[in-house]
Amino acid sequence: MQIAPFLFGATVPPAKNARGSTAAQLLRHQCARSTAMTNPPERLPSPFATGLACRCPRCGEGPLFSGFLKVVSRCESCGLDLTWAAQTEGPAVFIILIVGFVIVGAAAIVEGLFHPPPFVHLLLWLPSVVILALALMRPLKATMVALQFHNRAGEGRLDG
Repeated sequence: MQIAPFLFGATVPPAKNARGSTAAQLLRHQCARSTAMTNPPERLPSPFATGLACRCPRCGEGPLFSGFLKVVSRCESCGLDLTWAAQTEGPAVFIILIVGFVIVGAAAIVEGLFHPPPFVHLLLWLPSVVILALALMRPLKATMVALQFHNRAGEGRLDG
């Protein structure tokens, strides 16, 4: 009876499939195929770095916005067509969640420590909400555009 030959220094031959290939050969072949299909030929900059800098998601050089939130139609540096990114409203959800978390937390801390009257809360938190939301709009929209580009996101469609 052979219990575990690998424990006692015996070598076990690699198992082969029906075609006679070992698991290691199959894995190497699949990895070579998958990296050739998924790796783009160029090295793209980080979507978070280009998003926070409000730059082109492909080259990281050209400006992404022509106005406050208007995405340029084409990158000045690399010529990337950005017309697909003009209608992204996704960052609004993240802005609501982030600003709400920060402001509610800060208001609870101020209320717990100082117990100010309600008008002081209004004077503190209404301008804070507006300023924080406006400050986050451009970088979050640019990050969303960069992540959509890097993940090749597109319109939802049904094949059939």
